[in-house]
Amino acid sequence: MNSTRIVVTGIGIIGSLGNSREEFWKNYLEGRSGIKKIGEFPPLETAVDFGGEVRGFKPKDFLSPLVYRKMGRSSRLSVVASLEALKDSNLLVDDANRDRIGVVVGTGYGNSGLTDEYFVSFMEGGPTGANPLLFADTVPNTAGSHISLHHRLRGPITTFCQNLISAELAVDYACGLLRSAQAEAMLVGGVDELSPIVMHAFSAVKALNPSSEPIIGKGMIMGEGACVLVLERLEDALARKATIYGEIVGAALNSGVTRPGHFEAEAQSMGRAVRDCLALLNGESRPPDLISLSANFSRELDPVEFQVLQDLLGDALPQIPFTPLKYFAGEYAGSGALRLALLLLSIRDQVIPPTINPAELIPGSRWDRRFIPSRPGKVERGLMTGFTFGGGNACLAVHRA
Repeated sequence: MNSTRIVVTGIGIIGSLGNSREEFWKNYLEGRSGIKKIGEFPPLETAVDFGGEVRGFKPKDFLSPLVYRKMGRSSRLSVVASLEALKDSNLLVDDANRDRIGVVVGTGYGNSGLTDEYFVSFMEGGPTGANPLLFADTVPNTAGSHISLHHRLRGPITTFCQNLISAELAVDYACGLLRSAQAEAMLVGGVDELSPIVMHAFSAVKALNPSSEPIIGKGMIMGEGACVLVLERLEDALARKATIYGEIVGAALNSGVTRPGHFEAEAQSMGRAVRDCLALLNGESRPPDLISLSANFSRELDPVEFQVLQDLLGDALPQIPFTPLKYFAGEYAGSGALRLALLLLSIRDQVIPPTINPAELIPGSRWDRRFIPSRPGKVERGLMTGFTFGGGNACLAVHRA
């Protein structure tokens, strides 16, 4: 097993709770909700009209019009988050290291708004009437490509699209590139955007919560945002005296058999992924100090996740804080990067963010009246569960470096 240690030295966040790392973190600790009526676009009549929307984001505050006008919303969010992450890490990008810095992004649908516009132009005008200026933004790897182009990076570049664990897979892959010395630093992110077509599609299959004051088990609430992390080998970070948020100990990846569009009902593979991730932290003898839940208000996911944790942690379960970020900010395929960032901020500040009694993951609970406010607490070791419909599982383990 490769013993190379991978650490995080920079974090950039644009999300429904704030358009910077510290603004988002502050609002999350205060227990604020990013779930509100959508204002960026008029949702279709067939769709719900609320979600975890990024508000007040003005790309002109960060990028020149010549740059951002060539980008879709997901690309703009991603590039701005990467600017904050690089500044935070104090990693200077120049001609001496451009070839050794790469980008890996996890996303579900990329620039879905522009993709929808292109599709509409094609349907209305046929092949000759389709807007060619929109075509380049219809592929999911656009956000990662724009990050690479903006910073003129020439290292490895990859995009993962695996539903709700896209960013978790991106993080694990980036760690592998660093351990195999194919790069000396990686920008790793997760992004997705709200758009009429995304809201319509999830509404049409009745996967969404019908109320902006959600009840557990009634369906997901969609969100959007971008988070970018700077990953380096520990020795490189120490050599340049970088501030280190924490170490990514490893990941536990597997898959289970299930119907398309559904979570694994029997949860055998989900349980195996959590158990393997606990082993990375020696969790059988000492449970994690904080667990970031995959829970997203879904009737199929939340109670099954509770059962998995109860089976594995037993009597230790009531003593472990569980934080449900998606209850505050909504669900999107690239949210794993954001959840990882918030675990690392908990380690930095030695604070427990808002948590929930895991027994209240059972459908029917009004979570917003039951969550436990943030408070000071020892956080040295964290675990992040990652589950998606279709049977994929990706759990991450982190601890103080």
